[in-house]
Amino acid sequence: MHWFLNRMDELGNECRVGHPGTIRAAEPQKLKNDRRDAELTLKLLVENRFPAIWLPSKDLVDLRSLVMHRDQWVRMRTRIQNGLTPVFLRSARCDCDWRYGTSTVIRELDGAHLCGVDSGS
Repeated sequence: MHWFLNRMDELGNECRVGHPGTIRAAEPQKLKNDRRDAELTLKLLVENRFPAIWLPSKDLVDLRSLVMHRDQWVRMRTRIQNGLTPVFLRSARCDCDWRYGTSTVIRELDGAHLCGVDSGS
């Protein structure tokens, strides 16, 4: 739906999206057809009673997608860190308690001799 609203905005047309429940409640008769719906919508627009819903701006939609993308990357990083911490602890054969967080484990493993590779070089 956003692509349509964006296109209509580019063409200079104003679009409003109405709340269907409120529009339906404005009609006392329960008969439903396209002609009655169009007349009711026009009546609500003319009387300035059209129940438009709030739609986010294009900038806000873009910002939300960036935040969701960042959240996916943060979750992936956390899963990788949580999976690698026990591997590092087993390979270093240290007795440090990794329940205190990854930063504590990294400090304790700093300078450790892992997999036969010197960490200082």
